[in-house]
Amino acid sequence: MTGYVDDGRGWTPGELHLLAVQLTEALTDVHRVAECRGARRADPVWDNADAIDDEDDNDDAPERPAEAAG
Repeated sequence: MTGYVDDGRGWTPGELHLLAVQLTEALTDVHRVAECRGARRADPVWDNADAIDDEDDNDDAPERPAEAAG
């Protein structure tokens, strides 16, 4: 882990509280961005798992859009 130093000291309650507050803020931001991006998706093809058949190479199966790959 970058910046991690194991000097053997413990965490104070104040440090743990600050860490929890900062993690909560970061996760709130991540959730907000994910919700915003999800609302902008044009056609959520992958919401229906039954429409996907990995074992059968069928041309009628829906294709995953390139932008959904990452």
